[in-house]
Amino acid sequence: MCDECGRRFQEVEGVLDLLGEPPPPVARELRGLAKESGIDIDLLGFDAIKFLRLDSIETTACLMDASRGSRVQYYQQTASSYFEALARARLDSHMSVAEVGAERTFWNLRVIEDLCDESYAVNIFFHVPVTPPPPTEAVRLLADMNDLPFLSGSLDLLIYSATLHHSSDLKQALREAGRILKPGGRAIVINEPVAGRFKRFGGTMEHDRAEDIHEDEVRCEEWRRAIQESALTADHFVPSWFVGQIQHSAGLPSATRFRQLGAALRPLAKISLLADIGRSAGRVPAQSLLGLPLNCVLWKS
Repeated sequence: MCDECGRRFQEVEGVLDLLGEPPPPVARELRGLAKESGIDIDLLGFDAIKFLRLDSIETTACLMDASRGSRVQYYQQTASSYFEALARARLDSHMSVAEVGAERTFWNLRVIEDLCDESYAVNIFFHVPVTPPPPTEAVRLLADMNDLPFLSGSLDLLIYSATLHHSSDLKQALREAGRILKPGGRAIVINEPVAGRFKRFGGTMEHDRAEDIHEDEVRCEEWRRAIQESALTADHFVPSWFVGQIQHSAGLPSATRFRQLGAALRPLAKISLLADIGRSAGRVPAQSLLGLPLNCVLWKS
């Protein structure tokens, strides 16, 4: 129970439910997740998906195994981007950290857990397995990313991994990030989908998620305006993983996205100076034309 307002919140399997009756955009997303999981939410209610009971949880290693032969190698790409973002975020000890849209086993948090005085895993649902997941010190919270349950200026670091585009109001989600970060705090934003004019020529397909799940790609200009209105300063980067894909394009599976383009650019990418220039100068056209994902660290002054 909240000492100030007297409102009561339920706790299930160690997960604190601060959503309660979810607002309409979150309710729609939960309906999509329930549909994907074969759950009749009208019969069983939102708790059946907010606390999704499974025999076990897929580890990040299992997810990487499954994505290794895919066109985008999603989990390999995400892990590489995350480690590069951590280096740019200038980690320190005794940090208060929250991952919004936390992954199944909180892998992103567990990587840096020894540096954290406080860590929070935030999502609109959690897997609740029969077999316990790897141990973590993170406090699990069910909450809306547009209305996060943290005091203003209370956190050192936020982590968003392909999460922000799920918000019904991107500007509000980023304003919330700016609100709860301390001065000098930062938000890692990785692998966010960007709409690209020629993205479909790389073999990109429409997403296969349930229709209620908000998976829309965001145009570069929308990202720019939302970040600007959050009063956060963006340190954008193109992960070296993408350059590596070009440099080693000959060994990639034939179905890999933009494999032919990568093969054409391979001689230039082999020259380290040109590769570095390409990563910097080519970011905006690569995003606006080819739909290269958004990766950045957002800083609060």
